[in-house]
Amino acid sequence: MAALWARRDQLDNVIRARVAKIVLSLRQELTEPSWLINTFDDLTLCSRERSVLEALHRGDTTRAIARMLSVSPRTVESTVSGLLKRFGCANRVELIGLDLLTH
Repeated sequence: MAALWARRDQLDNVIRARVAKIVLSLRQELTEPSWLINTFDDLTLCSRERSVLEALHRGDTTRAIARMLSVSPRTVESTVSGLLKRFGCANRVELIGLDLLTH
């Protein structure tokens, strides 16, 4: 039984060391100026992305947005998909909730 406790303590120490290493690495990445600059550069929206987001805010459907922009519905879906991925959103509601149009 003592051997089991000793083994558990060893594993706890290994896990703590790995977690500490990860935390230190993340802290360094988050404070790295180039990381911040790249993040803010990535917030810039092109005109199509801005138009699609404005239409989503109004509650327009994919088809309505496509007609308004004179593009195919697939192009609108592709634009929305790219925005979802870029900003780490699971759906359109989250994307709208970011309120990217105020920036």
